[in-house]
Amino acid sequence: MPINGGDMMKKNVILLLSICFCLTFLISACRGETDTQLESSYSDETSENATSEPDKVVSITINPDSVYDPESDYDYMFREVSNGSCAARSDKGYYFINKEIIYFSDAGKISPIPLCNRINCTHDGDGCNAYIGDQEQMNISYCDGYVYTVIADIISSTEMSPKLLRIAADGSSKDVVLDDMAITGCIVFHRGYGYYASSDYDISSEDVISHTRLMRLDLSDYSQDVIYETDGEISWIMAYGDYLYINVSKRLDKGEEICEFDERYYYTSTGDIDFKEAPLPDGTSQAVMSFSNGKIILSLMFDDLSGFAWLTEPDERDNVIYISDLDFTDMTEWNTKKEHISMGTDGNLIYEDNFVRFLYGLDESRSLEISDKDHNKITTVDLPVSYNSSARYGDENYYFYLDESGESLYYLDKRTLSSDTVELTSVF
Repeated sequence: MPINGGDMMKKNVILLLSICFCLTFLISACRGETDTQLESSYSDETSENATSEPDKVVSITINPDSVYDPESDYDYMFREVSNGSCAARSDKGYYFINKEIIYFSDAGKISPIPLCNRINCTHDGDGCNAYIGDQEQMNISYCDGYVYTVIADIISSTEMSPKLLRIAADGSSKDVVLDDMAITGCIVFHRGYGYYASSDYDISSEDVISHTRLMRLDLSDYSQDVIYETDGEISWIMAYGDYLYINVSKRLDKGEEICEFDERYYYTSTGDIDFKEAPLPDGTSQAVMSFSNGKIILSLMFDDLSGFAWLTEPDERDNVIYISDLDFTDMTEWNTKKEHISMGTDGNLIYEDNFVRFLYGLDESRSLEISDKDHNKITTVDLPVSYNSSARYGDENYYFYLDESGESLYYLDKRTLSSDTVELTSVF
Protein backbone atom coordinates (compact mmCIF):
# COMPACT_ATOMS: atom_id res chain seq x y z
CA MET A 1 0.00 0.00 0.00
CA PRO A 2 1.19 3.60 -0.48
CA ILE A 3 2.90 5.30 2.42
CA ASN A 4 0.40 7.79 3.66
CA GLY A 5 2.22 11.11 3.59
CA GLY A 6 -1.07 12.97 3.33
CA ASP A 7 -2.47 10.97 6.19
CA MET A 8 0.51 11.89 8.34
CA MET A 9 -0.12 15.57 7.55
CA LYS A 10 -3.79 15.15 8.43
CA LYS A 11 -2.90 13.19 11.54
CA ASN A 12 -0.59 15.96 12.74
CA VAL A 13 -3.33 18.54 12.23
CA ILE A 14 -5.87 16.44 14.10
CA LEU A 15 -3.42 15.74 16.92
CA LEU A 16 -2.59 19.44 17.16
CA LEU A 17 -6.28 20.25 17.38
CA SER A 18 -6.92 17.44 19.83
CA ILE A 19 -3.99 18.22 22.11
CA CYS A 20 -3.84 21.99 21.91
CA PHE A 21 -7.57 22.40 22.16
CA CYS A 22 -7.75 20.50 25.45
CA LEU A 23 -9.37 17.44 23.93
CA THR A 24 -6.82 14.87 24.95
CA PHE A 25 -8.12 14.45 28.46
CA LEU A 26 -8.86 10.83 27.42
CA ILE A 27 -10.89 9.78 30.39
CA SER A 28 -9.51 6.26 30.41
CA ALA A 29 -10.02 3.22 32.58
CA CYS A 30 -12.88 4.91 34.40
CA ARG A 31 -13.80 2.65 37.28
CA GLY A 32 -16.60 3.97 39.44
CA GLU A 33 -18.57 2.07 42.06
CA THR A 34 -21.81 3.34 40.52
CA ASP A 35 -22.71 4.46 37.01
CA THR A 36 -22.47 8.19 37.66
CA GLN A 37 -20.60 8.53 40.94
CA LEU A 38 -16.90 7.82 41.28
CA GLU A 39 -15.77 6.75 44.72
CA SER A 40 -12.43 6.86 46.58
CA SER A 41 -11.24 4.79 49.53
CA TYR A 42 -8.99 7.25 51.33
CA SER A 43 -10.50 9.09 54.30
CA ASP A 44 -11.67 12.69 54.43
CA GLU A 45 -8.83 13.40 56.87
CA THR A 46 -6.27 12.08 54.39
CA SER A 47 -7.77 14.18 51.60
CA GLU A 48 -7.79 17.35 53.69
CA ASN A 49 -4.19 16.93 54.78
CA ALA A 50 -2.84 15.64 51.49
CA THR A 51 -1.05 18.83 50.51
CA SER A 52 0.34 19.62 53.97
CA GLU A 53 1.87 16.31 55.06
CA PRO A 54 4.84 15.40 52.84
CA ASP A 55 5.45 11.75 51.95
CA LYS A 56 2.09 10.64 53.35
CA VAL A 57 1.05 7.50 51.45
CA VAL A 58 -2.47 7.65 50.06
CA SER A 59 -4.40 4.37 50.20
CA ILE A 60 -6.39 3.90 47.00
CA THR A 61 -8.75 1.15 45.91
CA ILE A 62 -10.13 1.27 42.37
CA ASN A 63 -12.77 -1.27 41.50
CA PRO A 64 -12.61 -2.97 38.09
CA ASP A 65 -14.92 -1.75 35.36
CA SER A 66 -18.03 -3.94 35.49
CA VAL A 67 -18.18 -4.17 31.67
CA TYR A 68 -14.49 -4.45 30.69
CA ASP A 69 -12.91 -7.90 30.38
CA PRO A 70 -9.07 -7.74 30.10
CA GLU A 71 -8.95 -11.09 28.32
CA SER A 72 -11.12 -10.12 25.35
CA ASP A 73 -11.97 -6.41 25.34
CA TYR A 74 -10.47 -3.34 23.69
CA ASP A 75 -7.98 -1.89 26.17
CA TYR A 76 -9.21 1.69 26.03
CA MET A 77 -7.37 2.68 29.21
CA PHE A 78 -3.99 2.36 27.44
CA ARG A 79 -4.96 4.06 24.20
CA GLU A 80 -4.76 7.57 22.85
CA VAL A 81 -7.37 8.54 20.28
CA SER A 82 -5.98 8.18 16.70
CA ASN A 83 -2.73 6.76 18.09
CA GLY A 84 -1.50 3.33 19.04
CA SER A 85 -1.17 1.83 22.47
CA CYS A 86 1.86 2.06 24.71
CA ALA A 87 0.79 -1.00 26.69
CA ALA A 88 -1.60 -3.93 26.62
CA ARG A 89 -3.09 -5.84 29.52
CA SER A 90 -4.18 -9.41 30.15
CA ASP A 91 -5.37 -10.97 33.40
CA LYS A 92 -1.76 -11.99 34.10
CA GLY A 93 0.14 -8.75 33.46
CA TYR A 94 1.24 -6.12 30.93
CA TYR A 95 2.86 -6.11 27.50
CA PHE A 96 5.09 -3.34 26.13
CA ILE A 97 7.07 -2.53 22.99
CA ASN A 98 10.58 -1.17 23.39
CA LYS A 99 12.55 -0.55 20.21
CA GLU A 100 12.52 -3.95 18.41
CA ILE A 101 11.28 -6.20 21.22
CA ILE A 102 7.93 -7.00 22.88
CA TYR A 103 8.15 -7.38 26.66
CA PHE A 104 5.97 -8.85 29.39
CA SER A 105 5.75 -7.70 33.01
CA ASP A 106 3.87 -9.13 35.96
CA ALA A 107 1.18 -6.83 37.32
CA GLY A 108 2.66 -6.73 40.80
CA LYS A 109 5.83 -4.88 39.80
CA ILE A 110 6.94 -3.39 36.49
CA SER A 111 9.96 -5.50 35.55
CA PRO A 112 9.82 -6.24 31.80
CA ILE A 113 11.34 -9.36 30.23
CA PRO A 114 11.30 -10.29 26.50
CA LEU A 115 8.16 -12.21 25.50
CA CYS A 116 10.11 -15.24 24.33
CA ASN A 117 10.45 -18.71 25.85
CA ARG A 118 13.22 -19.94 23.56
CA ILE A 119 16.15 -21.34 25.54
CA ASN A 120 19.37 -19.28 25.28
CA CYS A 121 17.73 -16.82 22.88
CA THR A 122 19.67 -13.55 22.46
CA HIS A 123 16.50 -11.65 21.44
CA ASP A 124 18.15 -9.86 18.53
CA GLY A 125 16.71 -11.37 15.35
CA ASP A 126 13.73 -12.94 13.61
CA GLY A 127 14.34 -16.27 15.36
CA CYS A 128 13.29 -14.65 18.65
CA ASN A 129 9.57 -14.79 19.41
CA ALA A 130 9.70 -11.32 20.98
CA TYR A 131 11.53 -9.65 18.08
CA ILE A 132 9.43 -7.46 15.73
CA GLY A 133 12.10 -5.29 14.08
CA ASP A 134 12.29 -1.52 13.90
CA GLN A 135 8.73 -0.19 13.54
CA GLU A 136 7.46 3.34 12.96
CA GLN A 137 4.44 3.11 15.26
CA MET A 138 3.97 1.76 18.76
CA ASN A 139 0.84 -0.36 18.57
CA ILE A 140 0.30 -3.39 20.79
CA SER A 141 -2.88 -5.23 21.80
CA TYR A 142 -3.91 -8.34 23.70
CA CYS A 143 -6.94 -10.51 22.95
CA ASP A 144 -7.88 -14.05 23.98
CA GLY A 145 -4.43 -15.47 24.64
CA TYR A 146 -2.44 -13.60 21.99
CA VAL A 147 -0.50 -10.37 21.67
CA TYR A 148 -0.99 -8.55 18.37
CA THR A 149 0.99 -5.83 16.63
CA VAL A 150 1.18 -4.47 13.09
CA ILE A 151 4.61 -4.64 11.45
CA ALA A 152 5.47 -3.06 8.11
CA ASP A 153 8.07 -3.95 5.51
CA ILE A 154 9.25 -0.81 3.67
CA ILE A 155 9.20 -1.57 -0.06
CA SER A 156 10.21 1.89 -1.28
CA SER A 157 10.05 5.54 -0.24
CA THR A 158 6.37 5.59 -1.23
CA GLU A 159 5.20 2.07 -0.44
CA MET A 160 5.06 -0.34 2.47
CA SER A 161 3.47 -3.71 3.23
CA PRO A 162 1.78 -3.92 6.68
CA LYS A 163 1.30 -7.35 8.29
CA LEU A 164 -0.52 -8.50 11.39
CA LEU A 165 1.80 -10.33 13.77
CA ARG A 166 0.46 -12.66 16.48
CA ILE A 167 2.55 -13.79 19.45
CA ALA A 168 1.37 -16.32 22.03
CA ALA A 169 0.88 -14.74 25.45
CA ASP A 170 3.51 -17.06 26.94
CA GLY A 171 6.06 -16.29 24.20
CA SER A 172 5.91 -19.82 22.76
CA SER A 173 5.10 -18.86 19.14
CA LYS A 174 5.12 -16.01 16.64
CA ASP A 175 3.18 -15.97 13.36
CA VAL A 176 2.14 -13.55 10.62
CA VAL A 177 -1.62 -14.12 10.39
CA LEU A 178 -2.48 -11.47 7.80
CA ASP A 179 -0.35 -10.16 4.93
CA ASP A 180 -0.62 -6.79 3.15
CA MET A 181 -3.38 -5.37 5.35
CA ALA A 182 -3.80 -2.00 3.61
CA ILE A 183 -4.40 -0.59 7.08
CA THR A 184 -4.84 3.09 7.94
CA GLY A 185 -3.92 3.96 11.52
CA CYS A 186 -4.35 1.34 14.24
CA ILE A 187 -6.33 -1.84 14.73
CA VAL A 188 -8.78 -2.35 17.60
CA PHE A 189 -9.33 -5.85 19.06
CA HIS A 190 -12.57 -6.56 20.84
CA ARG A 191 -14.42 -9.76 21.69
CA GLY A 192 -13.15 -12.00 18.92
CA TYR A 193 -12.75 -9.40 16.18
CA GLY A 194 -10.27 -6.84 14.94
CA TYR A 195 -11.47 -3.54 13.45
CA TYR A 196 -9.37 -1.25 11.27
CA ALA A 197 -9.73 1.39 8.56
CA SER A 198 -8.44 0.97 5.01
CA SER A 199 -8.27 4.06 2.81
CA ASP A 200 -7.67 4.89 -0.84
CA TYR A 201 -5.17 7.71 -1.32
CA ASP A 202 -4.33 10.32 -3.87
CA ILE A 203 -1.24 12.01 -2.41
CA SER A 204 -1.16 14.47 -5.32
CA SER A 205 -4.56 15.83 -4.27
CA GLU A 206 -5.28 18.25 -1.43
CA ASP A 207 -8.10 15.94 -0.33
CA VAL A 208 -5.55 13.09 0.09
CA ILE A 209 -8.10 10.45 1.13
CA SER A 210 -10.79 9.63 -1.40
CA HIS A 211 -12.51 6.63 0.19
CA THR A 212 -12.30 4.65 3.45
CA ARG A 213 -13.59 1.22 4.39
CA LEU A 214 -14.03 -0.07 7.94
CA MET A 215 -12.84 -3.67 8.03
CA ARG A 216 -13.87 -6.40 10.47
CA LEU A 217 -11.38 -9.23 11.00
CA ASP A 218 -12.66 -12.52 12.45
CA LEU A 219 -9.92 -13.77 14.80
CA SER A 220 -11.14 -17.36 14.58
CA ASP A 221 -10.04 -17.74 10.94
CA TYR A 222 -8.73 -14.24 10.01
CA SER A 223 -11.37 -13.77 7.34
CA GLN A 224 -12.56 -10.17 6.92
CA ASP A 225 -15.41 -8.13 5.54
CA VAL A 226 -16.32 -4.47 5.00
CA ILE A 227 -18.86 -3.17 7.55
CA TYR A 228 -18.86 0.58 6.75
CA GLU A 229 -17.72 2.90 3.94
CA THR A 230 -17.25 6.68 3.73
CA ASP A 231 -15.67 9.29 1.48
CA GLY A 232 -13.97 10.78 4.56
CA GLU A 233 -11.28 9.51 6.91
CA ILE A 234 -12.01 7.24 9.86
CA SER A 235 -9.77 9.04 12.36
CA TRP A 236 -10.33 6.66 15.26
CA ILE A 237 -12.11 3.46 16.26
CA MET A 238 -13.18 2.47 19.78
CA ALA A 239 -15.09 -0.47 21.22
CA TYR A 240 -16.77 -1.02 24.56
CA GLY A 241 -19.28 -3.60 25.73
CA ASP A 242 -21.55 -4.48 22.82
CA TYR A 243 -20.84 -1.25 20.90
CA LEU A 244 -18.40 0.00 18.27
CA TYR A 245 -17.65 3.73 17.80
CA ILE A 246 -15.92 5.65 14.98
CA ASN A 247 -15.02 9.24 14.12
CA VAL A 248 -15.38 10.27 10.46
CA SER A 249 -13.48 13.41 9.47
CA LYS A 250 -13.90 15.32 6.21
CA ARG A 251 -11.72 18.25 5.18
CA LEU A 252 -13.65 21.45 4.41
CA ASP A 253 -11.00 24.08 3.64
CA LYS A 254 -8.02 23.51 1.38
CA GLY A 255 -4.62 25.14 1.35
CA GLU A 256 -4.86 26.78 4.78
CA GLU A 257 -2.27 26.47 7.53
CA ILE A 258 -5.02 25.32 9.89
CA CYS A 259 -7.61 23.31 8.00
CA GLU A 260 -11.26 23.00 8.94
CA PHE A 261 -12.80 19.56 9.24
CA ASP A 262 -16.32 18.29 9.56
CA GLU A 263 -16.20 15.81 12.46
CA ARG A 264 -18.99 13.24 12.79
CA TYR A 265 -19.33 10.41 15.30
CA TYR A 266 -21.10 7.11 14.65
CA TYR A 267 -21.93 4.02 16.70
CA THR A 268 -23.38 0.56 16.19
CA SER A 269 -24.10 -2.62 18.08
CA THR A 270 -21.37 -5.17 17.35
CA GLY A 271 -23.96 -7.91 17.02
CA ASP A 272 -26.10 -6.14 14.42
CA ILE A 273 -24.01 -3.70 12.37
CA ASP A 274 -26.07 -0.60 11.64
CA PHE A 275 -24.17 2.66 12.13
CA LYS A 276 -26.08 5.68 13.43
CA GLU A 277 -24.80 9.22 13.93
CA ALA A 278 -24.29 10.14 17.57
CA PRO A 279 -26.89 12.74 18.64
CA LEU A 280 -24.45 15.27 20.13
CA PRO A 281 -25.58 18.78 21.21
CA ASP A 282 -25.93 21.41 18.48
CA GLY A 283 -22.72 23.32 17.86
CA THR A 284 -20.36 20.49 18.85
CA SER A 285 -17.14 20.90 16.86
CA GLN A 286 -15.21 17.98 18.33
CA ALA A 287 -15.70 15.24 20.91
CA VAL A 288 -13.44 12.94 22.90
CA MET A 289 -14.91 9.96 24.66
CA SER A 290 -14.10 7.11 26.99
CA PHE A 291 -16.04 4.74 29.23
CA SER A 292 -16.97 3.84 32.80
CA ASN A 293 -19.15 0.99 34.06
CA GLY A 294 -21.52 0.88 31.11
CA LYS A 295 -21.43 4.64 30.47
CA ILE A 296 -19.79 6.96 27.93
CA ILE A 297 -17.72 9.83 29.35
CA LEU A 298 -17.60 12.79 26.94
CA SER A 299 -15.63 16.00 26.58
CA LEU A 300 -17.25 18.22 23.95
CA MET A 301 -15.86 21.29 22.24
CA PHE A 302 -18.09 24.04 20.90
CA ASP A 303 -15.44 26.55 19.74
CA ASP A 304 -14.66 27.61 16.21
CA LEU A 305 -11.37 25.79 15.55
CA SER A 306 -10.39 27.78 12.46
CA GLY A 307 -8.56 30.44 14.49
CA PHE A 308 -7.38 30.96 18.06
CA ALA A 309 -10.61 32.08 19.71
CA TRP A 310 -10.59 28.79 21.60
CA LEU A 311 -7.48 30.10 23.42
CA THR A 312 -8.39 33.74 24.01
CA GLU A 313 -12.17 33.47 24.32
CA PRO A 314 -13.01 29.82 25.04
CA ASP A 315 -16.58 28.58 25.23
CA GLU A 316 -17.47 27.78 28.86
CA ARG A 317 -19.20 24.59 27.72
CA ASP A 318 -15.77 23.20 26.78
CA ASN A 319 -14.98 22.74 30.47
CA VAL A 320 -17.98 20.47 31.15
CA ILE A 321 -17.57 16.69 31.25
CA TYR A 322 -20.70 14.73 30.26
CA ILE A 323 -21.90 11.18 30.93
CA SER A 324 -24.41 9.19 28.86
CA ASP A 325 -25.66 5.70 28.10
CA LEU A 326 -23.72 3.70 25.50
CA ASP A 327 -26.13 4.82 22.76
CA PHE A 328 -25.69 8.51 23.77
CA THR A 329 -29.11 8.72 25.45
CA ASP A 330 -29.67 10.31 28.86
CA MET A 331 -26.69 12.68 28.52
CA THR A 332 -26.06 14.73 31.67
CA GLU A 333 -23.28 16.88 33.15
CA TRP A 334 -20.92 14.85 35.32
CA ASN A 335 -17.94 17.04 36.21
CA THR A 336 -15.95 20.11 35.17
CA LYS A 337 -12.32 20.76 34.30
CA LYS A 338 -10.08 23.79 34.54
CA GLU A 339 -9.63 26.08 31.56
CA HIS A 340 -6.94 24.93 29.08
CA ILE A 341 -6.25 21.82 31.15
CA SER A 342 -6.43 18.27 29.79
CA MET A 343 -8.33 16.15 32.29
CA GLY A 344 -8.57 12.40 32.75
CA THR A 345 -9.80 10.01 35.41
CA ASP A 346 -9.38 6.38 36.34
CA GLY A 347 -12.53 6.32 38.44
CA ASN A 348 -11.09 7.42 41.77
CA LEU A 349 -8.54 10.03 40.85
CA ILE A 350 -8.59 12.99 38.47
CA TYR A 351 -5.47 13.82 36.46
CA GLU A 352 -5.00 17.36 35.15
CA ASP A 353 -2.21 17.91 32.63
CA ASN A 354 -1.08 21.50 31.89
CA PHE A 355 0.31 20.71 28.41
CA VAL A 356 -1.68 23.46 26.65
CA ARG A 357 -0.83 26.07 29.27
CA PHE A 358 2.85 25.12 29.02
CA LEU A 359 2.77 25.11 25.22
CA TYR A 360 1.43 28.66 25.07
CA GLY A 361 3.61 30.07 27.85
CA LEU A 362 0.91 30.26 30.52
CA ASP A 363 2.88 27.88 32.78
CA GLU A 364 6.66 27.63 33.04
CA SER A 365 6.95 23.84 33.40
CA ARG A 366 5.09 20.60 32.60
CA SER A 367 3.25 18.98 35.46
CA LEU A 368 0.40 16.61 36.28
CA GLU A 369 -1.82 17.39 39.25
CA ILE A 370 -3.60 14.43 40.84
CA SER A 371 -6.70 15.07 42.92
CA ASP A 372 -9.83 13.35 44.14
CA LYS A 373 -13.10 13.58 42.21
CA ASP A 374 -13.93 16.86 43.97
CA HIS A 375 -10.61 18.39 42.81
CA ASN A 376 -8.99 18.22 46.25
CA LYS A 377 -5.29 18.04 45.40
CA ILE A 378 -3.36 14.94 46.46
CA THR A 379 0.00 15.34 44.72
CA THR A 380 1.86 16.81 41.76
CA VAL A 381 3.94 14.84 39.24
CA ASP A 382 6.77 16.50 37.33
CA LEU A 383 6.52 15.59 33.64
CA PRO A 384 9.36 15.55 31.08
CA VAL A 385 9.46 18.66 28.90
CA SER A 386 8.26 17.26 25.58
CA TYR A 387 6.13 18.66 22.77
CA ASN A 388 5.21 15.20 21.53
CA SER A 389 3.91 13.25 24.49
CA SER A 390 0.72 11.78 25.82
CA ALA A 391 -0.75 10.30 28.98
CA ARG A 392 -2.51 6.98 29.29
CA TYR A 393 -4.35 7.12 32.56
CA GLY A 394 -4.25 3.39 32.94
CA ASP A 395 -5.95 0.92 35.22
CA GLU A 396 -6.19 0.45 38.97
CA ASN A 397 -2.43 -0.12 39.25
CA TYR A 398 -0.48 2.17 36.93
CA TYR A 399 -0.53 5.49 35.12
CA PHE A 400 1.59 5.58 31.93
CA TYR A 401 3.24 8.51 30.17
CA LEU A 402 4.72 8.19 26.69
CA ASP A 403 7.34 10.67 25.52
CA GLU A 404 7.11 9.97 21.81
CA SER A 405 9.89 12.40 20.88
CA GLY A 406 12.37 10.31 22.85
CA GLU A 407 10.41 7.05 22.55
CA SER A 408 10.50 6.72 26.35
CA LEU A 409 7.75 5.13 28.43
CA TYR A 410 7.26 6.04 32.09
CA TYR A 411 4.89 4.81 34.78
CA LEU A 412 3.51 5.83 38.15
CA ASP A 413 2.42 3.22 40.68
CA LYS A 414 -0.93 4.50 41.95
CA ARG A 415 -0.83 2.15 44.93
CA THR A 416 2.09 4.04 46.51
CA LEU A 417 1.17 7.67 45.87
CA SER A 418 2.41 10.22 48.39
CA SER A 419 1.19 13.74 49.03
CA ASP A 420 4.57 15.21 48.10
CA THR A 421 5.65 15.95 44.53
CA VAL A 422 6.52 12.62 42.91
CA GLU A 423 8.44 11.61 39.81
CA LEU A 424 7.76 9.13 37.05
CA THR A 425 9.77 5.92 36.74
CA SER A 426 11.09 4.68 33.41
CA VAL A 427 9.69 1.32 32.31
CA PHE A 428 12.97 0.44 30.57
